[in-house]
Amino acid sequence: MKMVSTLLHHQWLSFWRTRSAGKNFAVQILIGIFLFYLVSMAAFLGIALPSMVKHQYPDGNVTAIICRFVLYYFLIDLFSRFVFQELPTINLEEYLTKNIRKKDIVRFLNFRSMFHFLNFIPLFLFLPFSFITIWKDYGLISMIGFDLSIMFLTISNHFFISYIKRKSIIKTSYFFTFLILFSAIVLLDYKNILSVNKFSEWLFMKIITMPWLFVFAFALSIITYWLNSKFLFNNLYIDELAKKQKRVQNNTEYAWLNKYGAMGDLIGNELKLLTRNKRPKGLLTMSVIFLCYGFLFYKPDMIAKGELGYSLFGAFIVVGMFTVAYSNFLFSWQSAYFDGILTSKIRIREYIKSKIFFLFITATIPFIISTLYGLMSWKVILLQIAAYLFSIGVNNFIMAYLATYNYKFVDMSQKAALNYSGTGVVQWLYALIIMILPAIIYASVAYTLGSWAGIITLSIIGIVSTLFYNVWIDMITKAFIKRKYKIAEGFREK
Repeated sequence: MKMVSTLLHHQWLSFWRTRSAGKNFAVQILIGIFLFYLVSMAAFLGIALPSMVKHQYPDGNVTAIICRFVLYYFLIDLFSRFVFQELPTINLEEYLTKNIRKKDIVRFLNFRSMFHFLNFIPLFLFLPFSFITIWKDYGLISMIGFDLSIMFLTISNHFFISYIKRKSIIKTSYFFTFLILFSAIVLLDYKNILSVNKFSEWLFMKIITMPWLFVFAFALSIITYWLNSKFLFNNLYIDELAKKQKRVQNNTEYAWLNKYGAMGDLIGNELKLLTRNKRPKGLLTMSVIFLCYGFLFYKPDMIAKGELGYSLFGAFIVVGMFTVAYSNFLFSWQSAYFDGILTSKIRIREYIKSKIFFLFITATIPFIISTLYGLMSWKVILLQIAAYLFSIGVNNFIMAYLATYNYKFVDMSQKAALNYSGTGVVQWLYALIIMILPAIIYASVAYTLGSWAGIITLSIIGIVSTLFYNVWIDMITKAFIKRKYKIAEGFREK
């Protein structure tokens, strides 16, 4: 543990010595306030839950009813971790050449990863419930068995997702397998082919009546920890990390872009960047997954009733999620040769226009493909049109502007398993802003004028915003020119 504490101290010093330490600290404060709110809500819910259930089911067994939903929580937790849980990284070149055991580095990465807000929410959610209800009705030993099971299942989820995300970087089949299995469980439960809540009630009531069963949750946490540690240990090699991808000679040209002149060349380079590098190609693969989200979110019966919010959220994922994910690193994708861009004859305005046009392409292609969802209901196409117009008219410009604040280097040439360079909490916040903005606009209009009025409003805003295309381009260009040297400096901090 001494070496782990030393490595933690190094990370602390690294945080404060970076060029953007002040900005990062301010962001961490805002995130801390938000997480404190989430934890407070979890604690409040944990305290109030028994009373709420008792009020709703006066003749029911409160403990058994709450146990029905515990597995649902862990399924949501699993998906949330897949989206929000970051993989801790470390500059291996600086440590593997020193007298530091690889086991210590692996322990450090595992230990550091445990400080995630999703690992603390169960403590505040389930501990009050178990203290108020289980201890009273079943005794102290049962309460301890239940709490230990919750703790070890949380740890299992944590290391399982870490393992899957790391393996997915090397083999995308792990990502698809996880997504298919997760979707299958949700779909089978939705169709009442299997019952998650009945199994959840049976499982956790067994743990409460037979507290020693927590050892199975403990064993599961040990297995996931071991798998994760073994994978890390086997991939901590400098030669793998330093190895550059072999440049594949590709003479692909995009003749249809020739008529756009210099901007067409820039867009062609963007397309080549997307198809020739492992990191952006991973996003391209995920875009196929985003297209399939319509099967989860499009509910013809809800749309027929005018309950459009849920399906509209799905439309934004289907049409615009790839664009949001890509635009988060809009300039970072070229961080390896960004200095060359600054010193070239490329006009900044043309450079920005090429980026915006490329984002337009990345939204248009999935929109065209996803019109097949119109076979479910023609109203689905109207939702997708609204999402598309808002995405190309508002979201694209906002994300391009926010991208001028991203100074993180993205290395697309590494094959190593820990290639999460450039990813941080700020990127998730940007994406969250983009998803929340249309939701707020839709909800405020739909509440007063109706659901379809909200859809029309989003479409009109998208169209009107597009008319101010040149204004947006000028604003983004000025922001880029103002911060281009900060961006270049940040990209040099590999």
